[in-house]
Amino acid sequence: GDVLGPRGPLWSGSRLEALFVAEPASFPEDFAVVRDETGAGSVLLAWLIPIAASEAAFIRAHGPRAFEDALSER
Repeated sequence: GDVLGPRGPLWSGSRLEALFVAEPASFPEDFAVVRDETGAGSVLLAWLIPIAASEAAFIRAHGPRAFEDALSER
């Protein structure tokens, strides 16, 4: 997981200011990577989850795993 932002509201009136980049969690592990037939190229599929500036700060302070654990506890 990584964080893009915060850079201000993602849309007018929103408290969400950043994106959390995560691998798709509810799919098999090999789902997140798509390779072409030759094996020369690949694409990583990722979720872009809108988050608040406070959540971005939490991730930077405690790491993406702690944030994912906190989400799964809710």
